[in-house]
Amino acid sequence: MKQIIGLCLFLILGAAAAQAESLSRERQREILDNYLYVTGQSDRLTDELASGVMDEHGHPVIKCGMSAVADFVMNRHLFDKDLLAGLGAQISNRPVLAGEQVATSPLGLFKVHYTVVGDDAVSAIDNDDNLVPDYVDTVAIIFDSVHTAIVQQLGYPKPPADNLYPAAGDSLYDVYLLDLGAGVYGLSYLDSIFIDGPNSMRATSFMELDRNYDDLPQYVDRPLDAIRVTAAHEYFHAVQFGIDFTESETYGSGAGAISARYWMEMSATWMEEQMYDNLNDYYNYLPYFYNDPRLSLQQFNTYTDLRPYASVVFPIFLAEEYGPNIIKSIWQRCRTAGPGPQFLSVANAAIDSASIGEEDWAVAFRHFTLWNWFTGPRADLAPAGVGFPERDSFPAFPDTMIASWNQYPVVQPAQNRFNPLHNGATFVSFNDLLLIETDTTYWFCNSVLDSTCLDSIEVIDPQSPSEYDFFRVGCGTNDTTYWVCWGGWEDSVCAKPRRVVTGTPGSYPITDCEAVIDGTDTTYRERTFYYVCDSLADSRCVDSIRTDGSGGYDWMYIDSLFDLTFALGTNTNVPVLPQPWGVSFIYRLQDDPDSVIVDSLMIPDAVTVRLAVPNPADYLNVTIALSPATASNSTDYYRSYPYSIPMDVGYFAEADIETDEYANKPSAVLAPYPNPAVVSRMGVEPLRFRMQVATDAQGLPLIETPYLVVDIFTVAGELVRTVDQPEPNPIRGLYEVAWDMRNDGGTEVASGAYIAYGRLYESDEKKQLLAEDHVKVAIIR
Repeated sequence: MKQIIGLCLFLILGAAAAQAESLSRERQREILDNYLYVTGQSDRLTDELASGVMDEHGHPVIKCGMSAVADFVMNRHLFDKDLLAGLGAQISNRPVLAGEQVATSPLGLFKVHYTVVGDDAVSAIDNDDNLVPDYVDTVAIIFDSVHTAIVQQLGYPKPPADNLYPAAGDSLYDVYLLDLGAGVYGLSYLDSIFIDGPNSMRATSFMELDRNYDDLPQYVDRPLDAIRVTAAHEYFHAVQFGIDFTESETYGSGAGAISARYWMEMSATWMEEQMYDNLNDYYNYLPYFYNDPRLSLQQFNTYTDLRPYASVVFPIFLAEEYGPNIIKSIWQRCRTAGPGPQFLSVANAAIDSASIGEEDWAVAFRHFTLWNWFTGPRADLAPAGVGFPERDSFPAFPDTMIASWNQYPVVQPAQNRFNPLHNGATFVSFNDLLLIETDTTYWFCNSVLDSTCLDSIEVIDPQSPSEYDFFRVGCGTNDTTYWVCWGGWEDSVCAKPRRVVTGTPGSYPITDCEAVIDGTDTTYRERTFYYVCDSLADSRCVDSIRTDGSGGYDWMYIDSLFDLTFALGTNTNVPVLPQPWGVSFIYRLQDDPDSVIVDSLMIPDAVTVRLAVPNPADYLNVTIALSPATASNSTDYYRSYPYSIPMDVGYFAEADIETDEYANKPSAVLAPYPNPAVVSRMGVEPLRFRMQVATDAQGLPLIETPYLVVDIFTVAGELVRTVDQPEPNPIRGLYEVAWDMRNDGGTEVASGAYIAYGRLYESDEKKQLLAEDHVKVAIIR
């Protein structure tokens, strides 16, 4: 059995991870407990920690023990010797194997240390009779291959040689095969951390892998794949140590402090995918990212936190969007910038360089947030150029983590459970937009060529040549819902305008538009086609035809607007600091639910902004993604504004709802929707059952707190599921419940016909039944 390693090394890491010259007993025990666990010595753990690193099935969930080992090595000189002695910890420079043997890799780059006796024994099978176990031969070949790919092909620096002290023996990289125990793939050990002097950012290292991986259920029958994944991950840690081992952030203080090496872990997991694209070990961790879009990319709560591995999706995004060299560029810039933490600021610079000055961290994070929407069931909806190559195998954000609305108007307070953390995201979906009243009045200009058409009257006859129903609002009204085109409203080549978000014409954040001429904000929307007129004075501009690219004017024909007012800002409990917001609109077409249109903009800081969706009836739903993101690594920033503080997101969705059709309605069951429920077209949307409450002459419900219960049966009469907890809409008197098309056991129901029996009560006490009915619904998978 190996002994605990622990080198008498020390380094105060400056602003990146400064440690006091003493550690509390509690903090020492926390660091040591994590170290003991990942090094296979759980028998010395406290009961609390031992249970804390297990999942709900009692299985350990650690992937890489690098961070726990690094904290131990970097703080060991501060430990109480009595504490170490009391635990029976044996200290030596390197692992000591009973009957140790050594094999050199074919390229002469690695020494593999192993034994064929005792607890750490590898399988002694030697089919090629070279006196080295086949398992060891394969480990050596895999490491040669990983080194060739990372260092020679991708151009990363070779890890520093460790022959500066006798224990290492020579310059070959040392790999030890041991019984690591359950739940740990491998360990990269920081070794000498002062090879460049007292302010060194480079460190030597060595590595431990498991002797057979029989404690990882998914690799019991294929241990060589576990070696491949682990070699790629851990050797990239060794490369990282040779570039900048200080790249970490310190969260918390005192006994609760933790060194957050999230960029090290997510980029090492990315390297697994680069080396072995077909293994996809990272799929096992993706639910820890997609289970909650609000959480920060910077999360590193504990050494057993799996989100840093799941956050591999971010370097995957960076490599796909800007090319794989951007990961190397970020690491090189980390070293140039000095001791960590530097990741956010240097990533911002790398994105700026890779995009030739067109994008920064906040814009890239907006793209990243959009990509994360189109995964799992939504993968096929992704527009061209959006989404991960393997997105159909990724999980999707759960419905419970998306603010979804089916009733209007909507008032959401600024502080709510959907608020995102810094470098996190939130999604707001507006559904049932067909219920928004269509505006049948239009704007009148005395002349279609009149650029001062700021006032309006109703168009009596839209087909009259003397009356044009262009929807026109001038900048002089301080309206912020439309688009700015350079060159004036007559310009027909306004191909890439940006949305007006606030302020006067002189302060619009215009990138593609040079200036606002005569204060006119032409209505424009990113669509696959625009509305065109044969000539500027053509009265046929009240109707629309598809632009064929040969010319014409991009006037937008608008029947109605869905007005949205967002209040975006920092939490009131912390100082207000600059916080750019990325905003993406995801429009799912009503007449083609399999098609999606995307529109994006940036809001530069905490602000109240009014946005609008033209012609909302065109869409099955509109989802808005918001991502607050700032690439600041300053110590003051994290002290005054930690990543774990949620951003406030409040909004008001104003809509005129047609209530006449709901006036004087009796209580009744309305048809389920959609029916039939074609699952492939619905994505993650549930099947909904709606019931009408009796209304008065104004369409208002006569019962204030009705309660809807729906039982779903097979046609044979077997109960499948009961759904309730309706969401009321007091304006229309409609109440509905959603069914995820699963049975009580959580299993998806099969295609076929089902009977839904609905009962509407006066309250959740169910004392008075207002109405009941049944309806048949079909599910098609």
